[in-house]
Amino acid sequence: MKRFIPFWSCILLVMGAVSCQKPAAISAPDSLTFTVDGTGQTFTLLVNRDWRITASESWCSTNPKSGVSSDDPVTVTVTCQPNTSYDERDAVLTIETDEISHTIRIVQAQKDGILSDTNLLRAGYQAQDLVIPAETNVDFTVSVLKGDDWIKPLGTKGLVRKEVSIHLEENRSGAVREGTVMLVKSPASYTFQVRQAPWNAVLDHNVPGIYGLGGKNYVYEPGISQLSTGKTSAGSFFRILYPDPPRVLSVEGISGVPTLTESIPLSVRLISGDEGTLYQTSDGATVLRESDSLLWLSLSGDTGLILKK
Repeated sequence: MKRFIPFWSCILLVMGAVSCQKPAAISAPDSLTFTVDGTGQTFTLLVNRDWRITASESWCSTNPKSGVSSDDPVTVTVTCQPNTSYDERDAVLTIETDEISHTIRIVQAQKDGILSDTNLLRAGYQAQDLVIPAETNVDFTVSVLKGDDWIKPLGTKGLVRKEVSIHLEENRSGAVREGTVMLVKSPASYTFQVRQAPWNAVLDHNVPGIYGLGGKNYVYEPGISQLSTGKTSAGSFFRILYPDPPRVLSVEGISGVPTLTESIPLSVRLISGDEGTLYQTSDGATVLRESDSLLWLSLSGDTGLILKK
């Protein structure tokens, strides 16, 4: 004899089977942190439903990107492309089923950077403090690689704008000296040069003219002579005017405005009368100091020259 299961009994059997299924659940971390190079990391994922993962940013990816319902854990690898910016960045991974979702925040470190518009600092012979503006997103140290006997770090004042201060001792060496300073927070660094002019006796004067560095043999005589500028077909010249006779100081080699401590190819000639007398010929000159109106130069042969700009 055939037996029939009542309709309501079937309904109860189905409802009982559904009620036995576990609630949808996702087990995964809430966040992951990556270094600037984006080396892959893994995490364990448990999902009891079919699932998929999407990333909010193109520089972040996962493997696998989807899976099926299982009671067994799945290992997911997350990879970030290297961060070439000077800012920390983040993304969001979203794990979804048809019923629920879970998000993982991805944070990637910035590229460390120390930047400056300065690569060479020029300074007069005097003891002084110099300030170097720098842009950085790290706390760095100041190291004097060359010249630590006369360059002293004074620290910072300040991708943040910081001001780095260094102190230079007076240069009594008689020669231009150079040093090297590095701002460093490994792996980021920035190196710049420091160039300081030497003390020279000509710096003790502030009137245009030619001076012997021993303080003698002045061509310029305050209250008597006068220095003026002019132009000829051969170029610019500086005229020293005496009551009698006039003398012309011809200076060749200066183009534009020389920079402090710059060495320039300079030829100096003092012309007296029609025949002309060679006063000084130099293979070069060093700029010792400059102001709005004057330029101090050190010539070879223990001679100094002050020009009116």
